[in-house]
Amino acid sequence: MSAAPKRNPDNASVILREALRGRRRGNRSSDVNLDDSHADVRFEGSDDELTELADLLLESHAPASVSPESPPGTTAVQEATAVQSETGLPKLVEKFLGQRSIALARKLGYGLLVMGIIDFIFIFIPPQFLNPVWEYQVIGDVVKLVPLPILAFLLIFVGERNNRSPIERRLLKALAWLTLLISVFFFLLLPLIVTDYVRIDRFNNAQISEETNLQKRKLNATQDQLSKMDPEQIQDLIPARDQMGSLGTIPNSPAEAKKSIVDNIERAKAQADERAATARQNVTLNLRKNSTKLFMQALLSAVLYLLLWRSTDWARRTQSRRKSRGGWIKRDAR
Repeated sequence: MSAAPKRNPDNASVILREALRGRRRGNRSSDVNLDDSHADVRFEGSDDELTELADLLLESHAPASVSPESPPGTTAVQEATAVQSETGLPKLVEKFLGQRSIALARKLGYGLLVMGIIDFIFIFIPPQFLNPVWEYQVIGDVVKLVPLPILAFLLIFVGERNNRSPIERRLLKALAWLTLLISVFFFLLLPLIVTDYVRIDRFNNAQISEETNLQKRKLNATQDQLSKMDPEQIQDLIPARDQMGSLGTIPNSPAEAKKSIVDNIERAKAQADERAATARQNVTLNLRKNSTKLFMQALLSAVLYLLLWRSTDWARRTQSRRKSRGGWIKRDAR
């Protein structure tokens, strides 16, 4: 009996390409049969070709039967795909960064998270609930604190489940749900921002009006006092001539002096109203700008935490292990 010809890497590359062409033509029965002599074969091609070739090799060499514990309809390819999805990207991240670097990043993440929690607690001390100014300032401080916990969560979640203790995995599940609670918290802040804006705007307008009315009351009191004065008393208010003998714009009679004082009082009242209107406009404009910025930042924070929660579904799943024909396979269940 003649021995089978030994395959070389060049022949193996040809076999791989022929199988890949057959797969692209729709021939799913194209198997790739390579023996141990082709263990060092290198297949060069594009990323799409390498991806299709990996799928083809997986289908060609997967066991035909599945384990008795497998659920109905589960194939060996699906089981292998589950293993690949479970350990593929995290293993690549671990290989690129290194196990020590990932462990250090996680420790830094936990430290930053604790710092963020401490800052968050002290923001509310001393509490002054139902005070719109205090609530507005607290919301601003909380929004400014957002980047720190987000960075902490990113460092904590790096590497997913790899090299995690059972206690840490349960902690990750709790932290993943915590991101959802934080997102809901920021969504609830949005109507509070609008309410505080309206209340603070009313408070500012009332304060400006009160100051303006106080100035007007003083001017009215001066005007009433002037109306009760006789001409001799008004004459005493007129300054004497200077050394040059010139009076300038000084009134010459008590009646003229009284009229000048009344005109100045009326002019001061009009200026008080103008200053009040300008102050209301400036304060309202600044408050509207700050409230709009705060509303957008709170909304963006809520969306970011919601995206963070959705991307950590792997941490919220409970992991179980079942035995298949090739060994133990990790499965995730909700």
